[in-house]
Amino acid sequence: MKSTVTIAIVALATITSPLSFSSAFSPISLTTNSKLPQTPPNELYQFLASPANWPKIVVSSFSVESPSNNNKNDADLTRPLPQGQSVNEIFGLPPLFPLSVTWTCVKSIPPTTTRRGRLEFYSVDGVPGIATRCKMNFDIDAAAAASAATTKNSNNEGGSTLSLEMEYEPQSPLAVLATPILTVDNALALKVFLPSVLLESSTSTTTTPNAHLANFDV
Repeated sequence: MKSTVTIAIVALATITSPLSFSSAFSPISLTTNSKLPQTPPNELYQFLASPANWPKIVVSSFSVESPSNNNKNDADLTRPLPQGQSVNEIFGLPPLFPLSVTWTCVKSIPPTTTRRGRLEFYSVDGVPGIATRCKMNFDIDAAAAASAATTKNSNNEGGSTLSLEMEYEPQSPLAVLATPILTVDNALALKVFLPSVLLESSTSTTTTPNAHLANFDV
């Protein structure tokens, strides 16, 4: 599945020339919602705020790395990216056809019992020649807070609701043609791969202590 979506994006890039394209399109905005009844909001925030996790759930994402021209100390990409820090996300088909976007974390608000979490990533340059002024925003809330009825009837306290809004300004027909593919990519990420990876991580964390105790069995 991952290779199929990636190849589709690359194919659109190779058949579409941005050279004569003038930005006649309005900014494109995509919204994807998901419910994660087994994942507390703070755990979800920690996962999404850490760029090293993005390729685990996003089909088109190949890898992440610290920008080579970053004047600040390189951030630990396995941990939440500090506000003001940047990360390069690589996609496409590297090394044959690499594409990349440099995201800067402009807002990082952890969720609390009285406040929803918010993550905002912005790239003014986006993908050169394809899309600029790219935004990727996550809203993270407690599932019980989303609905009073759910609070009364649900036994899965601590679950989360997640909303992703992506926006970009097209600079090439590719950015317009790729919209349906990105819609599917986002849906797969939030509704399929994210719950699966979080469940696997939770299961691994639960069983790890017993594995360590086994080393002390006589």
